[in-house]
Amino acid sequence: MSLEPKKQITILCVSTASSAFSLASILNFTDPHEASWLVFAFFYLSIFLLCFGLFSLLAFGVKRWLWPKIYLNDLSTSLRQGMLLALFLTFLVILQISGILFWWLELCLILFFIALEIFINLKK
Repeated sequence: MSLEPKKQITILCVSTASSAFSLASILNFTDPHEASWLVFAFFYLSIFLLCFGLFSLLAFGVKRWLWPKIYLNDLSTSLRQGMLLALFLTFLVILQISGILFWWLELCLILFFIALEIFINLKK
């Protein structure tokens, strides 16, 4: 049984707030020079979850504001678009920390995620 959309949005808000707390805790209480790979994994995971929640809620709010009639379709597309934007920003952070982020690589990532979104919309 699927959850009601209001419960899903509440769960998304709570998980976004907890991932923001997790990210703030990691940034405040760890030294990046002495941190293990597990700390970096939690760092990237908290960035992804924070971006996923924020972009999903932002996309859902904009869609509800512009087109207030369709509810469930807005929620599913907002979650998908939030996931794609969160993946994009997480990849950018990973590439920046690794020192291999260049403008042409960022442009290729943007084009890849745009093509992926178009492909997903065409399959419907």
